[in-house]
Amino acid sequence: MVQTTRGRVLEQSVILEAGISELIGFLLEINTEKSLSLGNKKSALSFNAKVNLLCDLKFVPKNIISQLQLFAEIRNKFAHVHSVDSFVACFEVLKEKKSNFLKLLGTVQDDCIDEETQLDICFTILCTTIEIWLRTITDIIHAQKSVDLKKNAAVEYMRLTLKLGEHTKESFKAHIEELTLLLSEIPKDKDFI
Repeated sequence: MVQTTRGRVLEQSVILEAGISELIGFLLEINTEKSLSLGNKKSALSFNAKVNLLCDLKFVPKNIISQLQLFAEIRNKFAHVHSVDSFVACFEVLKEKKSNFLKLLGTVQDDCIDEETQLDICFTILCTTIEIWLRTITDIIHAQKSVDLKKNAAVEYMRLTLKLGEHTKESFKAHIEELTLLLSEIPKDKDFI
């Protein structure tokens, strides 16, 4: 079965919304599965509200913000305007966005390729760019939180080691070895140094 353009846009919307919800949930320490705002209950924030919230968090680069907002506009036209069943029809409604959208093709623009195909390629590039950014930033934040947890564990382990060191030399030496191993897993903090 061939998927319609509307179906493809809405399917991509579901994928991106899940990634955005996961990122916001992770940043705000909210369990997205149980969340009223980020979950799938009727009280959940709309796609646009999630995009706006992500943008409000102030760490999203401007180019990604504009891409997220453009994607949200395209998604809304396909979801809410009956006559928008192709990219050409979508950009008849979003006329002012079309030239910037086509810039995603770069120098690849070819007069031999029909307008719908060019817009479709741009949509694929837009979605891929957003997905890569979401995955990358989520991985970076996960890694940073992991490092932060290891730092906290190292500090607590040092406290325990100092307390135990008062009791026996052997236990102190064993704890120092464990602490050294734990510290080797934590990258040096260049900002702190």
